[in-house]
Amino acid sequence: MPTPNLPQGVVLRLRRSLVALLAGMVACAPAPAVDPSLVPVWARTWYGAIRVERLAPPVASRLMAYATTTLYAGLVAADPSLPGLRGLVNGIPDLPRAAGRGE
Repeated sequence: MPTPNLPQGVVLRLRRSLVALLAGMVACAPAPAVDPSLVPVWARTWYGAIRVERLAPPVASRLMAYATTTLYAGLVAADPSLPGLRGLVNGIPDLPRAAGRGE
């Protein structure tokens, strides 16, 4: 079967359209469920980095507090059933949240 001889501009537009279509399909997919094993694995990795860098305890504890607060805020954004941080931590406003299941 012979292939049609299309101008280069048409082929380029077709390729761009196909890439845009595929990207749109991937972007519209529902977010995967949150894996609870992520938190301890991440904490162990962070603790190992702190030990390797030989950070002083006050610096290490502050970095760990910032990092775990950020991790939890990300989990809250992905899972609407978790309570937010507003009122628990000074200076943190309401952060955007994912829509509930079935909304």
